[in-house]
Amino acid sequence: MKSSSLLSELKTRGWSNALVAGPKGGAKGFGFFSVSVDLTPEGLDHVDDIVKLVYECIELLRKEGIQRWIFDECRDLGAMQFRFKEKERPSSFVSSVASSMHDYEPEHVLCANYIITEFRPDWIENILKCLVPAMMRMTIVAKHFEPIATLREHWYGTEYQIEDIDPVLIAEWSTVDAHHSLSLPPPNEFIPTDFSLIEGAEAEEPQLLKETPFSKLWHAPDRQFLLPKVFMSMHFRSSMAYFDPLSANLTSLFTDLLRDALNEFAYAAELAGLEYSFKNTSYGLLLTFRGYHHKLDKLMMRIMERMVDDKFDAKRFEILKENYKRMLENFSAEQPYQHAIYYTNVITTEVMWSKHQLLDALPLTTFEALTRFLPEMLSRLHLETLAYGNIDAKNALRMVEQVESIIQSKYSQHLLQPSQLVNFRQFALGEGESFTYQDANQVHDMSAVESYFQCSVQDTHSNMLLELFAQVIFEPCFNILRTQEQLGYIVFSGVRRQGGVQGLRLIVQSDKTASYLDERVEQFLADMDKTLQEMTDEEFYQHVSSLRTRILEKPKKMSEQNSKYWTEIFAQHYNFSRDQVEADHLQTISKEQVIQFYNTFVRSDAPERKKLVVYISPKIQPLEPTKAKVVTAIDEWKKTHSLYPLPVPCNSKL
Repeated sequence: MKSSSLLSELKTRGWSNALVAGPKGGAKGFGFFSVSVDLTPEGLDHVDDIVKLVYECIELLRKEGIQRWIFDECRDLGAMQFRFKEKERPSSFVSSVASSMHDYEPEHVLCANYIITEFRPDWIENILKCLVPAMMRMTIVAKHFEPIATLREHWYGTEYQIEDIDPVLIAEWSTVDAHHSLSLPPPNEFIPTDFSLIEGAEAEEPQLLKETPFSKLWHAPDRQFLLPKVFMSMHFRSSMAYFDPLSANLTSLFTDLLRDALNEFAYAAELAGLEYSFKNTSYGLLLTFRGYHHKLDKLMMRIMERMVDDKFDAKRFEILKENYKRMLENFSAEQPYQHAIYYTNVITTEVMWSKHQLLDALPLTTFEALTRFLPEMLSRLHLETLAYGNIDAKNALRMVEQVESIIQSKYSQHLLQPSQLVNFRQFALGEGESFTYQDANQVHDMSAVESYFQCSVQDTHSNMLLELFAQVIFEPCFNILRTQEQLGYIVFSGVRRQGGVQGLRLIVQSDKTASYLDERVEQFLADMDKTLQEMTDEEFYQHVSSLRTRILEKPKKMSEQNSKYWTEIFAQHYNFSRDQVEADHLQTISKEQVIQFYNTFVRSDAPERKKLVVYISPKIQPLEPTKAKVVTAIDEWKKTHSLYPLPVPCNSKL
């Protein structure tokens, strides 16, 4: 089948993974049209050929002429986007309006970026006349050019080189014809025309519409935002997806391949206000959809049909595998505090394959292994779905049954056992125990620590005690460690929740040593004893009121409400009334209980103190003798520690 777009032609040749084109600001009165191409290693050897293809695409636009139907489509999409625009953050809204006031009359400031009123093919023709090689500036960025980059930028020291483009190339690019494989896109099949709202939606939180050994469906009609939009979240659990590092690699590359295959198809849907996401989790595959209800089922069915069609291109696999490998390797260049968070997760989580384990399994991660793996994984699935928004129960059931039919028509299902649907648990630190783990980050000349004080399994009372204590120390932590002691720009304190277990976390990144940062965190927490003892009742109730207000703050967007519901489902807690229940319970907590929490879990001599601190430094330093035990081998440490139970799910809707 012939390619139709510039990106598909580049991908077919193995030269590019992504392409972005559009206007780019210059200065007042002029701008640029920019075409950015993400090159593969092979594409770097064909830069001149890629530029030629770009001009062959521009020549196609000239030959086809200015199409009125494309203008009409853009006009309708802009009007639809403006009509159903969701609220945005006040700061962002004010900033965008202030910027628009420099360009538009006051009556047009709010709508000018959306509403198109006049078809002016002559203006478009004038722009096309400017898109010629003689007016082009080309920038190529790659480590490949390091030996010839003899100039240095003044402020950041970036090495670069400037060269004139060969006049022979300019002449060749100026006389190209439209490429035979390229064509204009067809009319967008995903543009909705039905914006009607469902009637009779009464449920205030998700209801369980369906539960079988293969599938579970939660349904929550929207009663607040009244927009013709739907959010569908579908979690395909599989016993094979995260079985070992090889399985995790293959699952991740499967999601990359599917997104890659659907790139252009999904772009048309995105223009029409429909979006999808497909990624791997520690339990399987997460497929989500959002957008206007009218054509969402069409997008869903097309993606599901491609998902079960396990035929992929071996060349694209190798390209995406190289990208995946580079992503794993580049983790070493992340900020030190991100490494601290990562190792805290690796140590405390029942099953979490490390970056090193995934890299070690890459030689076995082959295209042949993927073709054997996919039928195994896709024949061992359990589906849990949330349908939220402008969708009634009948249509939610219909869409999920269509998804089930597509899967089962291709893969006979081996039903998962209940024990295979259980989330991973957290390792328990022993009461009174303290552990230190350290690793080097040789890219950044900075240190970081994450101090994690493990408390308990989540329940309403424990949740609110921890949240309230975190609320009390949040401002002093920032003020003392960052403002007064000036340890660094990254200072954070708050609640850490993972696998149903929670605790207090403090994160600091600085040019000081990790051991010194740990000492300052400990001193800060010791000083909180006096702060708590001297806190007045009025100050305490201000903290309670502030936290309660934050908990009960209503979502401003449908996406925020959907995220709240899905978080409960993914974690298997199903406490959809959590905000109100916990806010009400918060009012029963006394100052004495918060002080008792501190004395039990946080202070240095607390009887139930359970501490894990992760040190990240430019190089590993010998640790000074302390009461803390050093974790030298994570897998060995896990062998000697038990697991917490999972929280009991809310039974009101099960």
